[in-house]
Amino acid sequence: MKQERATLEAVQREVEETTTFAFDPDQYKRADYWEDATETGKGDCEDYSIAKLRKLLALGWPRADLRLAIVGVENPLGDHAVCCARDAGGQWWVLDERYPYVMAPNQLGYVWVQWGIGQDWTTVAMV
Repeated sequence: MKQERATLEAVQREVEETTTFAFDPDQYKRADYWEDATETGKGDCEDYSIAKLRKLLALGWPRADLRLAIVGVENPLGDHAVCCARDAGGQWWVLDERYPYVMAPNQLGYVWVQWGIGQDWTTVAMV
């Protein structure tokens, strides 16, 4: 599979159109629970991000070019999770349920806290 921004846009659009936002306490009766939003059709930021990451993996996007990220935002609920993907040209893109299109990391004004995939997470900065 060719790693193109158009594929990222399609995955972003698909997950956004088929998922309804729901807080973890309402959906899972827990303060925080990470799950693929496609399992129930609803979820919060990390659930959207996991769904996007899994869809990209299923399309053949290399695991080495995907990350989940925790970012600091101006949000009374605390940190925010996003999916990040690197295209064939080496550019990282952010798939964020707060925005309708994928965006470059420097367009968002986030404080990057951690990112990783699976058990491999790296602290990027402290908030």
